[in-house]
Amino acid sequence: MYRNTIKLILLLVTAITLVQCRKKALDDYYGRPDNLEPGIYQVLEGKGNFKLFLAAVEKAGYKTTLSGAGYWTVFAPHDSAFQAYFAANNISGIGALDAAACRKSLLTH
Repeated sequence: MYRNTIKLILLLVTAITLVQCRKKALDDYYGRPDNLEPGIYQVLEGKGNFKLFLAAVEKAGYKTTLSGAGYWTVFAPHDSAFQAYFAANNISGIGALDAAACRKSLLTH
């Protein structure tokens, strides 16, 4: 019985070691390369004139998606476009929109 317990422990330790090594190898192979540009969220944030668009992205729950790696095409309106939209639709500002309205406007416009 003692020998079976030792064998089981050794098998378990070996399995854990192999799994951990494999995960690191996969992360190294498929991880984000250092030479890639930052995510689209960070690029727009750096530009400075997309604050209202980014606020809508956050409210809609897409910040994590647009901050990560991936192939995204985003037609982001400037803050002035948001201001014109708000004025034309009698909306006081981004605070007047809820998450559902932000998702709808981001996906359909």
